[in-house]
Amino acid sequence: MSGHSKWSSIKHKKGAADAKRGKLFSKLTRAIIVAAKEGGGDPAGNLALQNAIEKAKSYSMPKDNIDRAIAKGAGTDADAAAFEASYAVLGAQRNAKIIGIFTRLAVRDAKPVYLGHIPRVWRLLEADLAHPARAPMRAWLDRHLPRGERGVPKVASAA
Repeated sequence: MSGHSKWSSIKHKKGAADAKRGKLFSKLTRAIIVAAKEGGGDPAGNLALQNAIEKAKSYSMPKDNIDRAIAKGAGTDADAAAFEASYAVLGAQRNAKIIGIFTRLAVRDAKPVYLGHIPRVWRLLEADLAHPARAPMRAWLDRHLPRGERGVPKVASAA
């Protein structure tokens, strides 16, 4: 009787049902987002949005999902602000890492060609640090590496 467990049968049936439901919810969510983008996030003044919400409710879509879709379509979701702040920090981190890598390549591996790129990456980092979400990172960098010390590192020439 191997391969005939009841749990295995239930698991496969539930997995198939969940996949169908997820696909349906994705379609309903897209319809809500499009309706909110085109006519605004107020269902009272947007007939297409109102119809999309009613259809989603008829398929037992959770209210949270509906509200998130409306907010995303209308451009008022809180996730957009959090994403913008996170994205702002990632650029600065990336440029700081590149400066470190180029410095290491020049100093440790004797590849001074990378030193020519460092001033441009410093400019990009300075521009990244101008964003308000990066104020803590800017303060940390100013404390540990004052502006006067930033630039191309001095590399001893190989003799």
